[in-house]
Amino acid sequence: MLSVEDLHVSWGDLEVLHGIHFTAEDNRITVILGPNGAGKTSTMKAILGLARVTRGSIRFDGVDITRMSTRERMRRGIALCPEGRQIFPTLTVKENLEIGAYLRSDARAVRDDMDRMVEWFPILRERWSQPAGNLSGGEQQMLAVARMLMSRPKLALLDEPSLGLAPLMVERIGEIIEKIHADGTAVLLVEQNANMALAVSHQAYVLDAGSIVKAGLSEEVMSDPIIQSVYLGV
Repeated sequence: MLSVEDLHVSWGDLEVLHGIHFTAEDNRITVILGPNGAGKTSTMKAILGLARVTRGSIRFDGVDITRMSTRERMRRGIALCPEGRQIFPTLTVKENLEIGAYLRSDARAVRDDMDRMVEWFPILRERWSQPAGNLSGGEQQMLAVARMLMSRPKLALLDEPSLGLAPLMVERIGEIIEKIHADGTAVLLVEQNANMALAVSHQAYVLDAGSIVKAGLSEEVMSDPIIQSVYLGV
């Protein structure tokens, strides 16, 4: 579904990705692991057209999208749940979900999807008319994921969804990622929480200092002694 080839990304004069290659298949959860500053968020932004690609290509569903606008990429079925949630705090839960569907014109299906989101995330029904800024961190993360899903993406990009959450909520996030995949949506996950990410994913890449340093099936990456030592605390 997604193929990234020789991708170079720069912020100003600083190159932060140095020719990375990876794929995300439509029937898998793919994870990119790495420490702070490795280039994970820059990778996600490049896929959605929010970062400057200086070399390389990004293909989605067989089409080169490297120079397409963010709007066109979203229309083709890519959606991002950003790092730090970035919900609209003064808008209600309902209004945040409506924003997630702003490119859609199928009003009845949008209403059906809103009903589906509150079935998936019952806490959102309880908070329906409250300003999103009043929600807890975990509740805001649920809202951010639901808002992304309101666009009906083919590929869901989740950038550090467990960041700053309590262990029980991290476990819940892992379950949600698996549910998104089971519902037929491909997932590309960026995470520092290697234990959770490798447990739910099928394919894994390790990004460090802007380069891919390890790639393989998640169970293979999990059993690598270096990965265990550096990322899993074994």
